[in-house]
Amino acid sequence: MAYLSDPSATFSVAVAAVLKKQLSGHGDYGVQDGCDILYSGENGVWTFDLSNFPQSLLFAKNGFLMASLVLDDHYEADVTQYQGTIQVNDNVLFSGSFSSLGVAHGSPGGRFTNWQSLQFPIGEINGQELTVKIDNSSEVEGGWIAIDTIELSIKLSS
Repeated sequence: MAYLSDPSATFSVAVAAVLKKQLSGHGDYGVQDGCDILYSGENGVWTFDLSNFPQSLLFAKNGFLMASLVLDDHYEADVTQYQGTIQVNDNVLFSGSFSSLGVAHGSPGGRFTNWQSLQFPIGEINGQELTVKIDNSSEVEGGWIAIDTIELSIKLSS
């Protein structure tokens, strides 16, 4: 059973507009409070509502997806066996072994401290909604991946 949350995103503006989701579907392991967990064969979907954004941001060409991931604490399992995809809307940003991105087994036991921050260019953002999907197609029995945060960053024009 997946432990998922889809909280409202917080909004901040500096050199980029940033929408951040601090996930908390499962009470353990996360940096601050919790994280979302996907077991083998499951996928999670998180939605960013852009309907209240200024029109100039809705058609930005410099978007980035950032996510913090870690593998389970099943240290006997080979990290290369944790496979999956990360996509935004219909655009696949990554497909393969999460270990190729530097994602490792969580350590130490309890709250993990070795989250891997990933960043993917997503190119043009256009529309009222952006959907992030992460799939855990791992065949590790009882294996899971954890997601602590998901961020959408839109570089502002200078």
